[in-house]
Formats: sequence, C-alpha cells, structure tokens
Amino acid sequence: MQLILKLLAILILCSCSTTKINYKPNRISALEKKGHIIQFNNTSVKFRYLELDPNNVKEVIKNNHHKTLNIISKNPNSEFINGFELFEKIKNETKKNFDLVVISGVPFSESDLKSLQIEQSIYKEYKILSADELNKTTTFCQSFDNGILIITLK
Repeated sequence: MQLILKLLAILILCSCSTTKINYKPNRISALEKKGHIIQFNNTSVKFRYLELDPNNVKEVIKNNHHKTLNIISKNPNSEFINGFELFEKIKNETKKNFDLVVISGVPFSESDLKSLQIEQSIYKEYKILSADELNKTTTFCQSFDNGILIITLK
C-alpha cells in the first residue's frame, strides 16, 4: 500500500511540472535567456535563430522540472529556408550587395544569417533602401553605400 501511495505522489508531482503555455515569442526568448532549453518538435534549437509561423504552432509545453520548452508544430513537415540562403537568393536576383540585413526589425550579421531558420510560409517580401534614400532621411554614424536589405515576415 505504501508503494502505491509513493508512486501516486511521484506521478502527481511529475504531472504538475509540465504545463501548456501560449506561443508568445517574447516570453519564449525571455525563458531561453533564463536558462530554459528550447526545443522545436523535440529537437533542441536556439530560439533566437528560429522564425516560426504562429498559425503552425500546435502547442507549447513548458517543463519546469527539466527547464525545457517544447514547441510542437501542427505540420511537422513545414519547410524552412536558411537566412543566409534567402540573403544570397535576393543578392543574385538583384545583383546587389548590402551593408546591412534587417529581418523583422532585427539587424543580422552574416554569421547570424547562417544560423537563422525561417519557416517559408511567413516570408513576405523584401525591400532595398538605397544609399540615396538613407542619406535623405537619416544620418548614420556608419556609411551604407551599398544600401540596406529589409526582409519582412508575416
């Protein structure tokens, strides 16, 4: 009888350490900074380098005991594009180089782009701000002679 009670107590304690939370990228980033391990479909990822379609998120499971957060997608076969590959594709299309790449308001270095994975369904469009456009509207400490590539996600 004591064994059954102990097993029941362990089961209750373990079940309480796992909760479902809403998909909120800012909250997930904050938890990652606090030491939580982020997983996407049971694979460890750096959330900072992952752009997901919120409509494709089935659930987010937070495990307080193991300090993990698992994001489960509705479609585990959804396609992703690497940020650097997207950058190279746009460079080839436009035949231009860029001094800076900004994706959804966040500047990315070339090495960061190589780590970035973007769910293809959220890629919307890109815009190029030329050096002339930049000089007319803003004063920068740095020169952007080749312009800035702005990639917009849904």
